[in-house]
Amino acid sequence: MPIVQSTSTGRAPSTRVAVVLTVLDSGGHERMLIEWLRTATLLGFQVDVHVPAESDLPPLLDAAGLTWHATGHRRPRHGQRARTVMWQHYRETVRTLAGLPAGAAVLLAPGAMQTGLSHLWAALCSRRKLAAYVPMAFPSSVLGASRPGLRDVLTGWLARQVGRWITISSQQARLLQQLWRVQAPVTVIPNRLSTWASDRAEMARPVPRVAPIHPRRQTVLFAGRFDPFQKGLDWLADLLSAGHLESDVHLIAQGKGPGETMLRIAAARAGGDRLRLLPWGPVSFDQADVLLLCSRFEGLPLIAIEAIAAGLPVVATTTSGLSDVLPASCLYEFGDAKGLQLALNRLRDPACREASVAEARRALDGLLSDRVYHEGIRAAMSWLSGSPPNKSGLRPSP
Repeated sequence: MPIVQSTSTGRAPSTRVAVVLTVLDSGGHERMLIEWLRTATLLGFQVDVHVPAESDLPPLLDAAGLTWHATGHRRPRHGQRARTVMWQHYRETVRTLAGLPAGAAVLLAPGAMQTGLSHLWAALCSRRKLAAYVPMAFPSSVLGASRPGLRDVLTGWLARQVGRWITISSQQARLLQQLWRVQAPVTVIPNRLSTWASDRAEMARPVPRVAPIHPRRQTVLFAGRFDPFQKGLDWLADLLSAGHLESDVHLIAQGKGPGETMLRIAAARAGGDRLRLLPWGPVSFDQADVLLLCSRFEGLPLIAIEAIAAGLPVVATTTSGLSDVLPASCLYEFGDAKGLQLALNRLRDPACREASVAEARRALDGLLSDRVYHEGIRAAMSWLSGSPPNKSGLRPSP
């Protein structure tokens, strides 16, 4: 049975904390938010979620047993001006907040720092007790936003008006405190494998393979959304097309998104089977020697946590949110082709492969421990609700 019966009709009942998600295209960070909201209900907190009906989040909320109510946030129409879209989002967030019970505190989850400014402004105008959940707090220049200087000034001012911030890693917490100069408390609730699957057992599994799959090649896997800019696939495609990766490096790209055509063109130019595209589905960790993240920016990628749990070493950019997890030898600067190749070459050695996975697992074991996870949830939700629940542990699910 679900923890709380879900519904998408009628006016929201009076609850202690109203969670307002405004994203229309969800990803791993939204899945992890739903995961810890479910844990919050088992810790004794009352949670009521408001989410766009056009998003793909309602089925996930139903599966988690969380009460949800549809908002009217809409996808932009083709050719619609950005200013018009922002105004529509602001207006719908104002309407959603106006329909909440008097005195209800709000946890706003508008996505990355620079993409939710209109929602944040609307929430501040409501004069409610407000916490904001942001998985990525990078500056505008990193995110590729227009007018980065002006946008950062506005973002910084808005950020300093919020009563509490919640993010997913110590790296993002440092950005909130040092870049955006927020004075409010910052709580870290990290992304992690599901608390309802035996993730601790997964993390304890031995590395299944230390030698390469194929003795004469290195198979490198990219898995996730085919976003050319954020995921750095434009750069990776150029590397492959120009022959800047060693000839025995073979790529697998598994996922979907707007960059698929670009990857197919790169595969045709590279020739042979240097790049294979697989449809999105269960990730093919067993077909690869290394997981690659070539992102311009990330928060704390769930795909990397899953790969490490499966015993697959990971190579990532320093801006992929894994600087506190991976060994330094597995990190490289975005755009540094030589640094990428050097990191891949080190993982040809079976001892280095095994050591890199073991070090990453030790780091994740501390970062994703039950104690750290539950303390972060309690701190955030207790502040919002005004009264901490029983600290004896999780309330049993019906």
